[in-house]
Amino acid sequence: MALTLILIGSTLMNQACIFSVEHASSLSAQVGGEVSTHNMEFFFCGSSVLGYKWSESRVNVELTANPRCSRKSSQMLEWKSDKTFTFLIIYYNHLGLLALQIDSWLKYSSEVRGQVHFLIVDDCSRPGFRAADLMELHRDKISSSISLEIYEIEQDLVWNIGGARNLGFHASPTEWVFLNDVDILVPQNTMEYLLYLTKASSPEERGRVIYTSFDRLRADGITRKTHPALIMTTKSVYWQVGGCDEDFVGHYGFTDGHFFWRAARTKDVVMKQQVTKMGNSSVDPVRELSPNDAFCPWETCPTPLTPGLNVSRDSSFNAAVFNSKINGSMAWAIDYLRYTWHKVVTN
Repeated sequence: MALTLILIGSTLMNQACIFSVEHASSLSAQVGGEVSTHNMEFFFCGSSVLGYKWSESRVNVELTANPRCSRKSSQMLEWKSDKTFTFLIIYYNHLGLLALQIDSWLKYSSEVRGQVHFLIVDDCSRPGFRAADLMELHRDKISSSISLEIYEIEQDLVWNIGGARNLGFHASPTEWVFLNDVDILVPQNTMEYLLYLTKASSPEERGRVIYTSFDRLRADGITRKTHPALIMTTKSVYWQVGGCDEDFVGHYGFTDGHFFWRAARTKDVVMKQQVTKMGNSSVDPVRELSPNDAFCPWETCPTPLTPGLNVSRDSSFNAAVFNSKINGSMAWAIDYLRYTWHKVVTN
């Protein structure tokens, strides 16, 4: 079995957005709001359609790609790596957090590093703050120690968390995927616990389980609270739930909420909370970093470490979208990866 580590990020660049005019107008009408279509270039790239007829917990997937895409694929459920899992992280314009994250990976034992694939999805970070920029500065240190891929999304879509997660699960070369955030460090013995979960899961569980509610130590070093975004599951289960609905992209909120709402209502899928089991097994909690205290642990790093971010956290629009979807007045979207992307690093 294989688990993949995926890192996802975003940047503000003046590039094409990918909602179609018809899709934007329809979305606005259904939730009573507005989606600006001014000066946008419209196209779909890597749009996929998931069928709702499941066979043995496998998803019927058809993935098509716009000719402008740099990558085409016909199967979102393939995995080709001999690693145990992929470690997926969300990255957005903060080289300090990213450097601390990668530095923690390099400190894992060779046994752990040998079983994990690291995948960074950079969600269109600004030039100078790209994950690939940091990689180029420290290629010798990083590439010789870990299995790493970096994917870049080519359009800056505000709050594209769900879209970036979908790309991570699509691109993962392993069956198992651990979804993490860039400001969350995973200790050595917690990584060993994740490896244990993948190997202890029966074939039946691999087709139905989502491990959730991992214990977290907050940035204050005192407070313990589970993290809502961290999950470990297989690619087939993720897509069986429906992945992340990209109608929520463009506004803040409900990315985790809508995924778990759908997971709880997906036949045969079970969610297993880990916080109590971690405590009983003396497994260390994951550790939260404060973006304000992040620093580069290496001698050579770009400065500044972040361009600063100023984005709205008003969740009212997505609250209306969510309510429309759960009451049936708005369909769950089945078109995914509404942007172009490319792979920039493989080692």
